[in-house]
Amino acid sequence: MPSARSGHAAVANNKNLYIYGGYNPDHRETLPYNPLFKEMWKFNFDDQSWQLIQNRGTTPFQLASMSMVRCGDIIVLYGGTGYPFGFQKSSSLYCFDIKDNRWRVMSGSKQLPESTYGQAMSIIGPNLFVFGGTSGWDYSANVHKTDLRTGFGKKCFDFEKHITMLVKGQLNDDHVPYPRYRHEMLSDEENFYVIGGGTSLHAFGLETIHVFNTKLYEWKNRITLADPVHGFPTKRRCHGCFNWETMDISQAVSMAGEYLTTYGD
Repeated sequence: MPSARSGHAAVANNKNLYIYGGYNPDHRETLPYNPLFKEMWKFNFDDQSWQLIQNRGTTPFQLASMSMVRCGDIIVLYGGTGYPFGFQKSSSLYCFDIKDNRWRVMSGSKQLPESTYGQAMSIIGPNLFVFGGTSGWDYSANVHKTDLRTGFGKKCFDFEKHITMLVKGQLNDDHVPYPRYRHEMLSDEENFYVIGGGTSLHAFGLETIHVFNTKLYEWKNRITLADPVHGFPTKRRCHGCFNWETMDISQAVSMAGEYLTTYGD
């Protein structure tokens, strides 16, 4: 079985759960990447068994606080940090083929996102969207898009330019999330949704969800609804979340609107 860890990444298909990397200071003396795990584990849902997968190809070595998403039989990994945290950061986009257990660095990549860790990402159509993260000294609220067919990317939202326009009075309203790391992202066919996150000193609440439209390159806010008994979830970072069953976020937003119409605000 895999050892206890934090800072790893996980994805799943309908057969297996895959986890990669992670950190455990108790293993400082036994791990070659002290104290990080350069491991890919697979958990089979049918027989409830763990299997350590032998890494093949060019493996990532920044092993904590990276982002990982699955696209068919390919797991895409970006970002992360080595140890000590923040001093070694990844600027490579890696792909892991589930069918042959082989890592590859995406060839022909141009204008990749900033070297950060603790960012989150979503795949919408052929594009990989990356938001947020930290360099270890400051935090990001930029959005970067990479076309997975070609490897070419571009920054499609620049937080510093946005703040400059806001200060100059060229913008009237501001729906942009604050810079952050260790948040989560969910997506539908057109938008991605930022869930929580924070900085080393603060965590952000979930009363408002920031939504980025990937066609218009615009931010909007969604006001969430409190649970009738338990209220809102507590502010948080370093958590996890996923789309439940076949319900996408746009359906959830529609249901929330129906709830609000029925029960008032």
